[in-house]
Amino acid sequence: MTPEEIVNQYYWWVLSRIKTELLTSPTGKPIRYELSHVGAAGVPNNQTEENILRKLNEWSAIKIVNEIPRTWQTSHMSIFEFEVRIPLFNQIYDKYLALSNPESKKKTYEKLLTDLSIPTLKTILEILEEIEKLAETTPTGQPFAVNTAEYRSDGYNEISLIEKLEEWEILTTEGQDDYGHPIVFATPDSIRNFKAALTNIYQRKTLKKQEAEQAIHPTVYFSPRMNNPTDFKASRSQLNNNNADRVNNLVCGNLRIDLEQGTICYGNNNPIEISPSNNIVKFLVILMRGGKAIEYVEIAKQLEMNCWHEGATNKDVAREVQFLRRDLVAFLINKISIPQNEIKKMILSKPSFGYKLNCPDNSPKLH
Repeated sequence: MTPEEIVNQYYWWVLSRIKTELLTSPTGKPIRYELSHVGAAGVPNNQTEENILRKLNEWSAIKIVNEIPRTWQTSHMSIFEFEVRIPLFNQIYDKYLALSNPESKKKTYEKLLTDLSIPTLKTILEILEEIEKLAETTPTGQPFAVNTAEYRSDGYNEISLIEKLEEWEILTTEGQDDYGHPIVFATPDSIRNFKAALTNIYQRKTLKKQEAEQAIHPTVYFSPRMNNPTDFKASRSQLNNNNADRVNNLVCGNLRIDLEQGTICYGNNNPIEISPSNNIVKFLVILMRGGKAIEYVEIAKQLEMNCWHEGATNKDVAREVQFLRRDLVAFLINKISIPQNEIKKMILSKPSFGYKLNCPDNSPKLH
């Protein structure tokens, strides 16, 4: 077992204990965590266990509020009392759950990949194809530079796409070469296996998209004389389809988002590919669906931002949400080509509260 695998086991031990305490403790009360008495394989010693708790505190997954050191007069070990920052803790918990359980890891990959748009999945497959060829022709254990500069999708560049693959532990990187290309360590088998899983997800998503495009729902009007159950099912099917369209197709003035297709468009401009899982896009979707002023804290909660936690206030999260709003404005100006004066009219700010999207009903017609 590698040192990394041993450490992963230790983290999983601590995170599992915290999760158990979290599920069985009264809401809002700090977790009381006593260092373990157990001595067994996969269980960290007390010093390592304490170090992991301090690391989680450093990552803001927990906030240590009290420490009770071990004393020889009592039988208990050192005790830590801390608050759990749910969104970030859950992210770390899910990561180590995946690392400790290969089947769970596979499901985690599927969830992550399912959130990506079809164009991005296709781009990642193309990069994997290139990496696989390089891995097959490079001596085992030797790094190689990946020239994927032509690959772009949903705002990702070659570096961020490679970073995604490293995040999913498909490969590791070691800086960049003189041309700015990432230097990669990877084995053909790891790339091949992941590519097979990704291809399956890509094909499923593509097929689902094609079926949605080809689906034809008859127009049936309900009346007291409608006695045919098939007619009723057809009308209900059409209603569900229309509801899905409203959920996935968002319009604000001349700005349109098609979440099913993974595109955004302003006016007569060509549609631009986006990733619905991108936080900037998700923020915009929240505003477009809101229809009213949405509080900072609600935005942070829905986006599972690190600044959000149970009991957080608008003041606690305002700064991070305002930064996100700044990034959204830059995205709309630079990528979507919306005039700055239009954005000022579109995104309304309510000081110390939140944001609202102003969507005029009398937008100029598109030609």
